[in-house]
Amino acid sequence: MLGLLLANVWAAPNLQPKFTGDESFAESYTAIVDLEDGTYILAQILFTNAGFGDQKAGCRALVVPNGTQGVNGSLQLDSGEWEGKPNRLQIGDCFLSVENQKTHFHVAAQGVFADLVISQAPKKYNEPDGRIQNDGFYESEVLIAAAQVQATYKTKLGSGAQKGWAYLDHARSNTLLPQIASKWYRFRGFYGDEQILIQVRNPPNGAASQGWVLRGGAIESVQSSNVVSGNGELKVTIDGIELWVRGTDLIYRYEPAKAYGAIGALAQPWIGKPVTLTWRAELSGVEAPVRGILEEASINE
Repeated sequence: MLGLLLANVWAAPNLQPKFTGDESFAESYTAIVDLEDGTYILAQILFTNAGFGDQKAGCRALVVPNGTQGVNGSLQLDSGEWEGKPNRLQIGDCFLSVENQKTHFHVAAQGVFADLVISQAPKKYNEPDGRIQNDGFYESEVLIAAAQVQATYKTKLGSGAQKGWAYLDHARSNTLLPQIASKWYRFRGFYGDEQILIQVRNPPNGAASQGWVLRGGAIESVQSSNVVSGNGELKVTIDGIELWVRGTDLIYRYEPAKAYGAIGALAQPWIGKPVTLTWRAELSGVEAPVRGILEEASINE
């Protein structure tokens, strides 16, 4: 088992997308937010070459107030209709910006409004499995592991303004997603005496699972023999300690190929038909339970 010290780069990374010429290219920034009133928010900016024309952009927000089914809104723009700068991406009325050591993620699309002011600028982590190479590549990086957020949201189901916790990541790829993973598990533990991230990837064709845990200022790889997963549960063992995540309530079932409309349909030959189940979950095995969000993403060809 390998313990890695975090490598933090306090200067914000360049947000501008780095396109390749591949039709299968895609790049995204995704924020996951868990608010004190139980509201769940996903905000995302996406770039793709799929379909007719390159360098298209989109944004979307999913807002799920506690106890509701949630509302999704998305927007798609062609090349030349959006703007990218090192510290700001602007897609229609949506933007992601970094300034004064804070991150601001704003989405307004199809009647769904989410404004997230995160109390931290992006920084780099040296997580294992951050780059996967086959005929192409898949890169992913955590930019904000857990930071306090002030969120304002509004949908047809109502509105609110709440504090909570936020996570932000960045992914970039020019390969077929079904060739990278058959399933991903991601637990973002926000509420408790500590914040803990756990990620496990099940490669395709039954290959050994690969994962890591970010806890207490260090990342540790997890051996495949120490991973048990399935049906809204994830258990990893580190130094003989079992960290067990159990989903308690299903928040949302998400199918990105449908959620992004035309862009999602065009990207389907490369991303497959992924289905993500998002659970409210609790982690045991630490001194005090940690509550947060568990994602179980199945990648279907």
